[in-house]
Amino acid sequence: FLETGEFSDLIIVCGNDRYRVHRLILGGRSNFFKVACNGNFKESDGEINLPDDDPAAVRKMIGYLYNIDYNPTTKQMPDYEDDVEAELSDTEYDAETRYRMRLFGAEFIERRRIKQLKELEWGGWQVGEPPLSPQLSLHAKVYALGEKYRIEGLKKAAKGKFESEIQSGNVGIDDFAEAAEEVYTSTVSEDRGLRDVVVKMIEQDILLLDHVVVREVMRATDFALDVLLYMSQEMRSRARFKDSPETVSLGVWGS
Repeated sequence: FLETGEFSDLIIVCGNDRYRVHRLILGGRSNFFKVACNGNFKESDGEINLPDDDPAAVRKMIGYLYNIDYNPTTKQMPDYEDDVEAELSDTEYDAETRYRMRLFGAEFIERRRIKQLKELEWGGWQVGEPPLSPQLSLHAKVYALGEKYRIEGLKKAAKGKFESEIQSGNVGIDDFAEAAEEVYTSTVSEDRGLRDVVVKMIEQDILLLDHVVVREVMRATDFALDVLLYMSQEMRSRARFKDSPETVSLGVWGS
């Protein structure tokens, strides 16, 4: 019904996109749209305009409302066999090593690192420009829409895709930093869903802090504070134990 617009009784507009949708479906899966469809926020011409939202994220949200899931648009990697000749290293790398190396810009064919590409471009993709996936930030935007429009299932789906992609080894430094900024500027501090995911990435790979783009996000948001609080948990627990009245009375410290 979404593709054909058959029996549509409402239009959602975001940017240049117009969706001929159905009140019954939207209202049944979103508290916000339930209120809107009941008339409180309904436009007189049967349209709901979402001017402040990202069109790509809205597209995924609408897809979720109809299919209880959404499919991210993947950016295709070059077909190295047909379009470029890749010189590979002689060493095979395990999944963890591949992930760390990808963070620093190394690309792979299966388990072997690409040492050199003989042609300079493939389609719109330039050699030397990591083919970073834009999906991490998109998932963060979709997650924020789930909160804004009160669609808990959408938040859960976006978080799952966000976690899966961030652990996939296909995320570059710039993409990670962009996603972290999106997470920290589109969610409230009490919403730990995606914030905890990006914080734990620093614990998994502390060398992320060597990159200026990551530091810039930390300076501009609460990211740095969250990392500090998370990584100092054990130290603070020991300090609390040391200073507790029970510990002092037992003479555990300095006895």
